Amino acid sequence: MAPAVALAARLWFLVDALDAASGTWRQPATRKELLAWVSFTSFWLERRLPLAMWMAGYRGPAYREATQRYGQAATYVRSLAWRIVDTQDLAAFQSLARELAEVAVGVAAGDWTALPPSPQHTGVSRLVAIGRRLVAPVVTGSAALVLPHLPGVTLSGSALTTFQVALFVTAALSLTSLDPAAREQILGAFNDPTRRS
Repeated sequence: MAPAVALAARLWFLVDALDAASGTWRQPATRKELLAWVSFTSFWLERRLPLAMWMAGYRGPAYREATQRYGQAATYVRSLAWRIVDTQDLAAFQSLARELAEVAVGVAAGDWTALPPSPQHTGVSRLVAIGRRLVAPVVTGSAALVLPHLPGVTLSGSALTTFQVALFVTAALSLTSLDPAAREQILGAFNDPTRRS
């Protein structure tokens, strides 16, 4: 299957979800379900379709260009989330569904310009973003390492080790893309002595 057709099919599933929600789009449960569709679609575009291409033997420039296009499409799909939440009337909601349908049809015909362009990121902005992401785990991990040498710290033995491990786990979790609820669950299980035994 051509990358454009695979992308159009994924977008069309989202169009179908928007169309099915046109009668109940004001209800919080419906909007929540649509946001889940947006998240699911962007995940497919950024992760599943590139993986499927790789497993099918695509390599080199064709693979790189397809994954770049899929990333552009995922950015567009994620931008729909706020527009879905912020829609004020049925006409605007239906207009959003029509726009997505037009993009899907255009891409299916091989017109990649139907996809709105992604915002451009410079090398400096990428480095700043990476630096911001690394600050918390580096500080937390460093604190775990220097903790025994800090004046006034009275922890020792297993209490000190447990606290250091907790700091390292926190640092590692801050590098992952887990949602906050999942992080709390992991940290809660780690801090609950009955679950560790």
